[in-house]
Amino acid sequence: MKKISKYPLMLLSAASLLLAGCDNPITSESKPSINVNDETIVTDIRSAIDSLKDVHNYTALYQLSDRNGGLGTFYHNYYKDNYVYSDRIDQEWGYVQSEEGVYPVTMRQEGDGEATLVGGELLPSTELYTGDLFTTIGDLDSSWFEEGKKEVVIDKKVPSLAILDLMGMSATQILSLEEAKVSVDDTLSSLEVSVTFAYQVWTMTIYDIGNTTSATMDSFLENGGTAFQIPSDLDLARLVFKENNYSRDVINYSTGVSDGIEYFLPTYFYGDYTSTSLAFSQGLLALNHKQYKGNDMYGSYLFYIQNNSLVLVAAGTGADGNPIYKPYNSNAEIHVKGNYNYPCNLELWNHMEEFVESSSGVYDLYNVDLIKDFASNNQVDLDASSLVSERLTMKIENAENQNNLKITFTMYYGSEGNSEANQAVYPFFDFGTSELRVVEEFLDSNNLR
Repeated sequence: MKKISKYPLMLLSAASLLLAGCDNPITSESKPSINVNDETIVTDIRSAIDSLKDVHNYTALYQLSDRNGGLGTFYHNYYKDNYVYSDRIDQEWGYVQSEEGVYPVTMRQEGDGEATLVGGELLPSTELYTGDLFTTIGDLDSSWFEEGKKEVVIDKKVPSLAILDLMGMSATQILSLEEAKVSVDDTLSSLEVSVTFAYQVWTMTIYDIGNTTSATMDSFLENGGTAFQIPSDLDLARLVFKENNYSRDVINYSTGVSDGIEYFLPTYFYGDYTSTSLAFSQGLLALNHKQYKGNDMYGSYLFYIQNNSLVLVAAGTGADGNPIYKPYNSNAEIHVKGNYNYPCNLELWNHMEEFVESSSGVYDLYNVDLIKDFASNNQVDLDASSLVSERLTMKIENAENQNNLKITFTMYYGSEGNSEANQAVYPFFDFGTSELRVVEEFLDSNNLR
């Protein structure tokens, strides 16, 4: 189990709250002040939202209930000047504002089944509260709410989408959204946002305004937590895979022997298979408005190699006697997700902090979602196959000499409780030098580069 503290719902004590705002209520016309707290008086929804525009110090409680009011799960988002953190179990996320910039934090799965909060790499964003990374209630447009209104049911698309984003939900959920509502009583902490669906209601309330803290984040920072500094060999691995020039030895899952070689290049892919258990050898060639035998070639075209010659797969013959070529798909970018399983599309490259170095040059990954993405990119549907995979390793050899660089992924899989009974091995090599001469000669001789 994860080492995660699930904070209990805190009861607010009036004796512990500052009352500075009580004698001067915030109205829709007054200038918002950042000197606010739970008991700050507000006159309507608009004034409540305006008063939170520049406030980066409060807790948001997200509570699930059924349509009859029965309570379900809950979690918190903690907003502070130097960090934001959400403690939702198995979906923790956060960001930290450091002197160097902004970086994400995440719960990294460890080999012992525990989880540790770790920093990610620095982001392009240099400011935490820009509206690009997450949405706060202060980001809502207060003009959506008529002056004097203390309860508003949202009936327009743009505000509804903003409310869903605030509630941590996707835009597609607007299709099943029955009601989005914002209400407030007399104090800032009475502000409430809710979204209602067929069988459940999510409600957001705020408290600890001006006095919030996350024990998890405070501990992380106090113990030297920083942005992730990627090891040089991991950085190299990501770089060479993004360059889309390498080969893979296709290792049979059952026998452990090679079934052929796959060639990954920026403008073509080819699978040269030696095993009859696999599909016949074929490839995909990307062409961007190139003329070939009377055809304007745009897209990715199937081909095979016969008698040491490249043969494009034709869809028929035209009236002029020339073959008619139709693309396998209309995308001239061969490496895009959905064409072939180019590793440059793996989600794990965006989460390098998830890797744990187990020995020199060997890194373990325990994030199940990232492992499933890896499997899917290699045409393996773990869920549909009733398989479980909880560890993926990446072994980097000869990082000091790219000409001899070899990177091998090993995905361990099996059944529940025995998830490492089997392994699928994916060795990659010839980084920067992979090619098929027959394809290169075809491109040159037909002026197709």
